[in-house]
Order: sequence, then C-alpha cells, then structure tokens
Amino acid sequence: MARDVVVGPGCYIGATAVVSIATEIGANVLLNSAGCLSHHNGIGDHVHIGPGVSTAGHVHVGAKTQIGIGGAILPGRTIGARAAFVAGAVVTRDVPDGVTIVGSPARPLRI
Repeated sequence: MARDVVVGPGCYIGATAVVSIATEIGANVLLNSAGCLSHHNGIGDHVHIGPGVSTAGHVHVGAKTQIGIGGAILPGRTIGARAAFVAGAVVTRDVPDGVTIVGSPARPLRI
C-alpha cells in the first residue's frame, strides 16, 4: 500500500492486494485478496471488491457497489452507486447508478 493512501474505518484489505498512490478508500470497504487498485482511485463507502479485481488509474466507484471476482475497470471510468458487476466483467464505459453489468466489454444485464 502506498504511503499516501487514505483508508476509511472498518475496511478489510486482503492478502496480496495492492493499493497504489493517491487512492482514497471509504468506510467499510472490502478489498479481497489479489485485488489491485491503481493510482488516483476513489472508492466509496460500503463497496465490495472481489478477489482478483483490477482497476486502472483515475477510477471512481460509488457507494455500495459490488464488483465480482476477476472484474476489470479501464482508466478514467466512473461507476455509480449501488452498481453490481457479474464475475469477469470488463468496464470500458461509465456505469450509471444501480445498474448490473455483465460481459466483456461490460453491458447492462437485461432480464
């Protein structure tokens, strides 16, 4: 974990997780093992980040979002609050609040 990372109360950072420079992690965030948050990320409160998730630089994740195992978020993307990623989703565009996404490239789940 870089020295300038800010971590809110009640967080869990799993084994082998990496958190790079200028990243801010909100309260009660779960960053599972082998997760990688690149530089200048902002992670909202109550976010769950599954094992093996990777974010590029300048990514912002809204509160109460769930990111499934092995997900990836490309540079500069914004993820809304209460969004959900199915395992392995690759985010190439911004994701609005409350949307569940699947696939590579990620797209909204249609039921």
